[in-house]
Amino acid sequence: MRSVGFRCPQGHESADPEYCDVCGTPNPAYSIARDPGAGPPTGRWPTADPCLVCGTERVGADRYCTNCGYDFEMDQPLLNGSELHGPEVAVQPLVVPDSGPQAPPAAWGPSPTLALVTDVNASRFNEPGAPAPPADVAEHLYIVDRSPILIGREGSGLDIPIHGDPYVSRRHAEIVWTGSGWGIRDLGSTNGTRVNGVTLQGSEVRYLAPEDVIEVGFFSQLKVRSL
Repeated sequence: MRSVGFRCPQGHESADPEYCDVCGTPNPAYSIARDPGAGPPTGRWPTADPCLVCGTERVGADRYCTNCGYDFEMDQPLLNGSELHGPEVAVQPLVVPDSGPQAPPAAWGPSPTLALVTDVNASRFNEPGAPAPPADVAEHLYIVDRSPILIGREGSGLDIPIHGDPYVSRRHAEIVWTGSGWGIRDLGSTNGTRVNGVTLQGSEVRYLAPEDVIEVGFFSQLKVRSL
């Protein structure tokens, strides 16, 4: 019986501790010294897959193209049409809950600009199993005027970093402009994303309206504000 080296981000059990021996995804917790010019082992995850939409090289095992948002795992462009920037471009078709189509909220005016305020739910600090409260509990305002906007645990490449909450995934969720309204989509996070207490399902895009509360991690939240 073979020993299991790690569980890769795609959920596969791998005997190889460095790369998943099912899909080739590198183990983010494993590092090994090798000749810098040697490249990855033969048959393993390539160092740079070109984006099929804009040609930008893929960064490691990142799911989305850093230039146009192309989804390498689903083999689908995030944005349709020839324009790759700006909120006027529609994203891929929405996946809505079984309860039926969700109409864009009428509260949005003609301007696509969105305001998000990040803060923490202090009422959860004393719950059993709660992590230590973050050092910074102040509110922070973000003005969103492009799509997509990446939310995740503090690190590089994020548009809205969440600090001090270990239950937030590194690439947790994204804010997208659909052409008719703003929405949010979970990116396969470990602990899920909730809007007004309702958990997003799969790749569903949930439309946002002013005063909606987006919950990520244990006590982190983003409040939607209109301008």
